[in-house]
Amino acid sequence: MFANILAAPLVELAPEIGAALKSGGVAILSGLLRTQEERVLDAYLPLGFVVEQTIHHDAWSALQLRKG
Repeated sequence: MFANILAAPLVELAPEIGAALKSGGVAILSGLLRTQEERVLDAYLPLGFVVEQTIHHDAWSALQLRKG
């Protein structure tokens, strides 16, 4: 699943994204600032996601997460 939207909607949609992916599924989340990474991860890690890759470009961030 790929979502290129702001951090607030990514956090709000975390339960739905988590429910939509099977174990081993990948979510690529972008459109967030580096300063918002922790907030987004706080919404996804408790749902069983692990960080596979973090990409930074200037002030922006993209997270590649895999559902465990």
